[in-house]
Amino acid sequence: MLDTVILSVIVVLLTVSLVLDLLFRREVKGIYDDIRRFVEPTGDGEPSPLAGLTDSVLDLAAGKLTARVKTTFMGMQSGAARAEKAVDGAIAIDSVGVENPAMGALLSAFPHLQKVIRRNPALAGFAMDKLGQMAAGRNGGKPGGSQGVSEPYQSNLGL
Repeated sequence: MLDTVILSVIVVLLTVSLVLDLLFRREVKGIYDDIRRFVEPTGDGEPSPLAGLTDSVLDLAAGKLTARVKTTFMGMQSGAARAEKAVDGAIAIDSVGVENPAMGALLSAFPHLQKVIRRNPALAGFAMDKLGQMAAGRNGGKPGGSQGVSEPYQSNLGL
């Protein structure tokens, strides 16, 4: 009797293990087939889904890398241009005082005008003309005045 029970338990366990083995093999084969379909190219001359996915990911990564490099390069150029403009502005303001001390003293009374000239050095000549006209107007409109600031300002910088 005990032999029969042990034998039947062994048969049941063997049957369960065979059924589980078949199910596991079927599941593994299904997974294997899915992976193979994803990796292998299709028969229509189309690339595999993996190749399409890889191509898309690489295109996206290349686009982002290109944009980052471009942004970095443009930022470096912008910084260099800003620095050059700042130097040109400082030279324009300082050269006014060197070329015409009276205009330099007059310009020092206008900090906002100095800021405008620093940002756009090409406006130095125009600004000096306006300051000269203002000084002439305060002088009663007489050209020359006590400091000779009514004549148009001519910069030798070529800015």
